Amino acid sequence: MKGAVWIADWPATAAELAGEIPAGAPAAVAGPGRVVSANAWARAHGVHEGMRRRSVRAVCPQATVLPVDRQRDAVRFEPILLSLIHISEPTRPY
Repeated sequence: MKGAVWIADWPATAAELAGEIPAGAPAAVAGPGRVVSANAWARAHGVHEGMRRRSVRAVCPQATVLPVDRQRDAVRFEPILLSLIHISEPTRPY
């Protein structure tokens, strides 16, 4: 059996776990010009995926907008993945 893990807005969550965003502060992570993730506080102000950075500033001037950082995302996700592996059933190769 295969599975998947999806954590809503993981890039924004990972940035918060890394201490790059103050807890409870609106924040978004943007790729080349567009938002790829926003935390709940930013969403409450109308920030969503696909927005341009300047639109984020217009609807939520206090939001922190960080660049995409795949390394940060992976480093913060590893402990979660290891925990899931630890509690999941062992799998057998076919």
